[in-house]
Amino acid sequence: LIEPLTSQPLILTGLSFGGLVAYEMARRLTAAGHRRVTLVLLDTQGSDDPGFRQQIGTVDMAEFRDKLVRFNGMYPGIEDAQVERYFHLYNHNRLAMAAYECLPQAGRIVLVQAREGFSRQQLHELRGFWRRRAGNGYQARLVHGGHWDMLESAEVHRVSQTLRRELQRFDAQEAK
Repeated sequence: LIEPLTSQPLILTGLSFGGLVAYEMARRLTAAGHRRVTLVLLDTQGSDDPGFRQQIGTVDMAEFRDKLVRFNGMYPGIEDAQVERYFHLYNHNRLAMAAYECLPQAGRIVLVQAREGFSRQQLHELRGFWRRRAGNGYQARLVHGGHWDMLESAEVHRVSQTLRRELQRFDAQEAK
């Protein structure tokens, strides 16, 4: 599916688990020789500590419904069967995140990191984790707020500004 796009610069992005999916895509493209890949990770977690991945587990339906309501996934008329499918997919993705071994060398990485809920040391460790996986440049950008509201608050402007800068970086490289 992505083959027609590999002759031009690519920016891949994702939030949370979507960031891991984008990371793996970038890693494979880089391994295949594509050198103009930038990955913009939106508060995507990772750790070299095996205990970190082991603590990621499934959630129960009550917690899942709370998240669904908070993030506008619940709407009038949604059927229980649809909620059940979302629930199973969400837990499947959590288990996939726990099992994913994040190998290095995925091109340029730009981490947009939410501050809320993490100590300074945790923020620093996460930046180090992604820095070690970057194959062609690394940048981190901190945003106010937490994981769940970085795209639903004024911080979304910082996210869009980051994406715009990466596009401009590619434009400047091509102009040379």
